[in-house]
Amino acid sequence: SDEETVHLTVEDNGPGIPDDIIDRIFDPFFSGSETGLGMGLGLTITQNIVSDMQGTLTVRNQPKGGAVFTASFPRLRELE
Repeated sequence: SDEETVHLTVEDNGPGIPDDIIDRIFDPFFSGSETGLGMGLGLTITQNIVSDMQGTLTVRNQPKGGAVFTASFPRLRELE
């Protein structure tokens, strides 16, 4: 985090997200899973929740494999 933003990062060590779908990963009803194994709403709902909290959700692949999701939120100030 920095002075104005808090970042929550989750990463895995799997194969990552294929380059041909990474730009669509947050689209409603888009699923990279086999047919019948996912509705394609989980990441869309997650992105909407993060957005409702004035945050952003991003995804990228690690160079050596694995996906990295980062949720970034404005830092709340303490009430005095």
